[in-house]
Order: sequence, then C-alpha cells, then structure tokens
Amino acid sequence: DTLRARALPCAGLVLARGHRVDVNLFSLHAFYLNRLARCFLGASNRRRPNPVTGFDPRDDVDLAALTHVAPGTDAGNAVPQRPVHIVNAALNLTTSNDLAWQERMAASFTMTPFHSGFGLPAGPLAERYARTDLHRRERPDGALHLATAMAISGAAASPNMGFHTSSAVAFLMAMFNLRLGWWMPNPGRADAWRQDTPTFSTAYLLRELLGQTDERATCVYLSDGGHFDNMGLYELVRRRGRYIVVCDAEQDAGYLFAGMGDAVRKCRIDFGAEIEIDLDGMRAAGGRRHVAVGHIRYAPEHPHGARGCGAPDAPAEARVGTLVYLKASTHADDRLPADV
Repeated sequence: DTLRARALPCAGLVLARGHRVDVNLFSLHAFYLNRLARCFLGASNRRRPNPVTGFDPRDDVDLAALTHVAPGTDAGNAVPQRPVHIVNAALNLTTSNDLAWQERMAASFTMTPFHSGFGLPAGPLAERYARTDLHRRERPDGALHLATAMAISGAAASPNMGFHTSSAVAFLMAMFNLRLGWWMPNPGRADAWRQDTPTFSTAYLLRELLGQTDERATCVYLSDGGHFDNMGLYELVRRRGRYIVVCDAEQDAGYLFAGMGDAVRKCRIDFGAEIEIDLDGMRAAGGRRHVAVGHIRYAPEHPHGARGCGAPDAPAEARVGTLVYLKASTHADDRLPADV
C-alpha cells in the first residue's frame, strides 16, 4: 500500500510532464541553436537584442523563405535562391524493420527551402517528403527555421548516432540530458508534419533513452548528418551533380579517408554511381597535397533521384560528373602562422 501510494503521484507527475514539457526544448539543443544563430546569422543583421538575454529573434530566418520569385510572376513560381541550401541530417533507424537499413542504422534526411524529408532507395517507404512551408502552425514561429536545421545538422553529441549508436551510451547520455538531437514530425504523415514537436514527450524520451528509433513513428529522430554521410556527398550524387566540390575536415591524422570511402560505398549501392578518384597521392604526400580530382559515372537509370527534395533532376545526358575533393590538413613545411 505504501509503494502504491508513492507510485501513483509519481505516475501522475510523469504524465503531466509528458504533456507540458517539450522533449526538444528540455535539452541542450536550444542553447546550441541560439549560439549558432547569434554567431552565423545575427552577425549580418542590424540587431536589437534583448537587454537580458542578448538574443534577437530576427537573427533567424524561415527556411522556406530562402526562395526567389522572378519579376512578373506569382508566388507559386518561386525558385530556390542560389546557391540552393540542402541541409543534411541523419534519420536514426536503430529499430527499422527494413533489413537493408539495420546495418547502417540511419538514413539521409534533408531540409531544403521547398521540401524536407527522406528517401529510402528500397522498400515501400521509398519517399517521404513534405513541403517545408507546411511545417508551421497558426503562428509564424511554428516554421522550420534555418538555425534549427543548422543545429540538427551539427548535433554530434546525441544518444542515437546512426551506426555509432550504443544502447549503454544512449542510456547514459539521455539520463544526463546530453542531447543535441531533435524529434521532427514525420514528413511522411500528413497528420504529423504540421506539428512542431511531439505531443507526449515522455514516450519519445523513453525511445531516445532506449535507442528505439525508426521511420514509422509520428516523429522521427534526427541527429548530425555525419552519422550517415560526413562528406555531404550522398545527396549531391542523388541529384546527379555535374560538378561537385567536397570539403573534408574530418579528424584523420592517418589519412585513412574513412568518411570518403563510406560515401563512395553508399553511392554505389544506392544509386549505382561509380566514383573514381585516386587518393593515394594525398596519403603519400602526408599533408602536403590538399586536393584530388575524380569522376562520377552515373548509372543510366535514375530510379532514386531527388524528386521532392527541392532540386530538379539532372537532364538525361548528364552521365559523368566531376568530383573535386579538398582535404583540410596542415604540415610543418607549410610555414603556417604561429597561431594556426
């Protein structure tokens, strides 16, 4: 009886918390987001910050607003600004029913001015995209903002980290609230995408705690894009780019090129694209050589293109692309300044 008397109030508190406390706001994500917005977006604004917090809500911009309407046309003919923003995140699939994705434990999730979502190259859930401008409620601050997309894309410290997910680590990180990831309404469900966050936070916190994430729930769990593809190459190959520049800033003292190799493998499996690039010269130079040029030979068919991603498919004749690979590195012979 004593145990029951104590358990009932605790259960009531948990239920009340689940409905009143936002699982996304009750984390480090908001702090990280505000710092990114202040540093990279607010720096170009004439700011009128709050005298207490130092933040200005106008530092951030609506992701769907990064479009351009040509003179003499209506808003329905809007096109993305150039360059097109394709913000990459990792959709965590630690408990997916699709056997092909259980090894990766993540898929690519993109956020663009027009569409946001994910496309799995195989299975019945091949495309789940929704218009980004639908991701809002009655008030304007319900929109998907650029700083939110940036913070999700850089959420490296997360209980669920794609292939790197560990049940024990997920439990400890969630218990200590070391959570930069984000629960995003599932774009494949029309009844969910217009929401901002989960309606019952406790259930999703438990899923995060236990490493139980998939693509079927009302909300999907997103983390750092590097938990799926650290190069950002995968989505550009999906769009059959003619000229792609990859900037690799991974910690790679041994010149193993693990991130690049992983991206090449996934592009071959999912899109049939063969990437031919010689990185041995960069390895042999030991940091003195910073660039390599290769070629991307696209498959004749393009069954898993970028439809719904806010970028049109490349024309049929685009069969070979150029890949310029830049490797961030330093070397004693570079005569770098002392501070570097």
